[in-house]
Amino acid sequence: DAIESVSQATIDPCRAAGLALLPDDILANIFEIYMDLSLRYGLDTSCGYPPQILSSVCRRFRRLALRLPSLWRYISLAFPKPILLQHKERCTDPIVHVDLANDSRITYAGMLDVIQPPHQWRELRLQFSNEICAHEYFQQSERLVQSPFYSLEYLSIENYLSEDWVPEEQLPLSIRPREEHMRILSSWRMPKLTRLSLQNFLPYGRFHFENVTRLSIRLTNISEHLDVRDFRNLFESMPKIQSLSVTFNIEPYNLFVSSSTNNQPTLPNLTHLNLEIEAVTSDDTITHFMSLVDLQKVTHLSLSFNSDDPPEGMELTFKNWVDALFPPSPHPLAAALELPTIEEFSLRMDSLRGSFPIFKQIFTSMTNVKDISLTVSCDSDLYIDKQWVEGGALRK
Repeated sequence: DAIESVSQATIDPCRAAGLALLPDDILANIFEIYMDLSLRYGLDTSCGYPPQILSSVCRRFRRLALRLPSLWRYISLAFPKPILLQHKERCTDPIVHVDLANDSRITYAGMLDVIQPPHQWRELRLQFSNEICAHEYFQQSERLVQSPFYSLEYLSIENYLSEDWVPEEQLPLSIRPREEHMRILSSWRMPKLTRLSLQNFLPYGRFHFENVTRLSIRLTNISEHLDVRDFRNLFESMPKIQSLSVTFNIEPYNLFVSSSTNNQPTLPNLTHLNLEIEAVTSDDTITHFMSLVDLQKVTHLSLSFNSDDPPEGMELTFKNWVDALFPPSPHPLAAALELPTIEEFSLRMDSLRGSFPIFKQIFTSMTNVKDISLTVSCDSDLYIDKQWVEGGALRK
């Protein structure tokens, strides 16, 4: 009991002394880690604002926090005006979060006047409930954006397609921007933009995305028809793309090919492809989309298949997905068509078992793969067959 009492009595002074002995550069790294952990799941301020919490601990913490602009780089338009002004004073190149409000009828567009001017933004992460809410943000931006986004390196636009409080005459909602929004977006100049992320937002026409090298597209619960030309036009505005990540969760036959569609692949510099396919997506959708991608040039391929249905009912669908990605040879006894450039491959299958012929089709296609990562269920029908190896699979 005496030892326990002494330990409890000295634990806090020891902790304080330990922090006091740390040099400023180490303490600054700890502050950065704390910020990253605080923001891992978004700008949750239910327990306070991380920079303000750090600067209120003691004089040394405050002095150090005020000297670190990076601690103040994350701002949300949902922050109170005094907090936004503090961040504006202490960081010149912020990461701007335009978060969803609790009420889909509310936006924070008015707060754009409070924060740093757009040409100083390092990142913009824009969320809106639907195209109606987006209108306020685009209107405000048209007034505020008077010069190029000289500092912008990352742009994220997320449309949640929320029908709450939307008048019936304005339904159905669309992932395509309104014409006036397109006009505003196409006027933005972003010379440093290298990363672009789009969720349920598919712009059409030409944009100033010419330096983007990493693109992420997420399409979920889409009810409208999409033309492959929409993707082609978007990709052709970003000729430097090296990494592409796409998530499909759209109803069958919602992605189609026009009779006049160009069948030639685009994205000449693509080397990294990450494809996530959700349950309702048809193999036709994958086939049409893959006509834009030249897998013969891809070196890093990551695939994820997910289904909410029982595995037994999804096996045929899974086979069709694989056929769309790894076209089988027209000769029944021959191996699948080869993808010799793939060096790294990862596969994730949720609620799907697969089968020996399907896995054979996948692995015999990649004759030069070096690194493989698999996340599959314990009852998957997967094992390495001697004939695969003798036929050239997994040789590296």
